[in-house]
Amino acid sequence: MAAPRSLEEMNFMTDKAREMDDTGDYFVWIACNDREVEGTWECDGQEGREPFLEWDLASGQPDSNGNQDCGVLAERFNNKMDDLGCDSTYPIWLFACVELLAPTASSSSVTNASLPTPTAALTTQPAFSTTETRSLVTKHVAPVTRPASRCPDVTPSL
Repeated sequence: MAAPRSLEEMNFMTDKAREMDDTGDYFVWIACNDREVEGTWECDGQEGREPFLEWDLASGQPDSNGNQDCGVLAERFNNKMDDLGCDSTYPIWLFACVELLAPTASSSSVTNASLPTPTAALTTQPAFSTTETRSLVTKHVAPVTRPASRCPDVTPSL
C-alpha cells in the first residue's frame, strides 16, 4: 500500500477515491499505522523522517477508539486521515497502492503509466519522481481483513 507524503499526494488520492466511489462515503486504506507504539504513527516509505499525517483534528482524530491502529483517508473526515481498526469491514474499500517504474533513458520524469487492471485501476497519475509513481488506487468490493494484501503486484519493467 501507499501513504501520502505530501498534501498534493493526499489530495490526488482523495480526488481519485471520489471518482471511483459512488456511495459518497469513501474510505481509502493507507500504509500508516501505530501498531508498535500507540500514538506513534509510522508510514511506509517514510522511514527515518517524520511521516506526513493530515488528521481531521476537528473531529478529534486520531482517537484510537477501540484499538484503532490503521490509517485511512475518509470522505466523512473532511477528506483527511482517520484511524480505524485494522480488521474493520465495510461494503466498499479503496486501497492506495504504489507502482514502481523503471526510469527511462529519454526522460527524467515519470508520466502516465500503462497499468495492469485489478478490479479497477487508475492510469492518470502525477509524476512524483524518476523512479516511482504514487497513488494507484484500486477498488475492492467485499468485507476486508488485511488491507495490505489488496494491492496488485506491480513491478518495474526494465
